Amino acid sequence: GDVIIKVDGITTKSEPKFRELIGRKRPGDTVKLTLNRDGKEKEVNVTLRNLEGGKNLVKPSTTKTVVSKLGVNLKELTAKEKAKIGLRNGVLVEKLSGSGTIARDTDIKEGFIITRVGNSRVDSQKDFDAAIEEAVSNKEDGVLICGVYEGVSRNFCYGITL
Repeated sequence: GDVIIKVDGITTKSEPKFRELIGRKRPGDTVKLTLNRDGKEKEVNVTLRNLEGGKNLVKPSTTKTVVSKLGVNLKELTAKEKAKIGLRNGVLVEKLSGSGTIARDTDIKEGFIITRVGNSRVDSQKDFDAAIEEAVSNKEDGVLICGVYEGVSRNFCYGITL
C-alpha cells in the first residue's frame, strides 16, 4: 500500500519517471525512497539487487535476447481460466510486436494460447523461456509453437525462426 513519491529527493509523479530514476542506478546502489504510507511520509534506504538477488550487473543471456526478438508478451492464465477453456496448461499471447519474429513468421494472433514449444509443455513465462533456451542451446534454427484459440476446436502449430 506504500506510494513512492520521491527517489533520492526527486519527485516521481508517474511510473515512467520512477523507472527513469531507478534505471540510472545499478545493482548494489543504495537509493533513498520517500514513501506515503497511510497518509504519512516515511524515508527508507533500499539497496538495489539484480534479478538473481545479487549486486552485480547481469549480462543479458542469449535466451533473453532471442525471447525479446520474438516480440510476444505473454499472460499466465489462472486455473479457472484454463478450466473454462478446457485446458490443463497454457499461456496467453497478450500482445504482439509487429516487428517481432512471431508476428513476422506466423499467423499467430493476440489471444492465441501457447500450450507447447517444441516438445516442452508450457504453462508459464518461465516454461516458455526455458523451452526457447533449450532450442537455442541445441543450436536449432527454429521451433514449433503449438496451441489453441478460445472457442476454436482445433490445435494450431506455427514454426518460428530463432
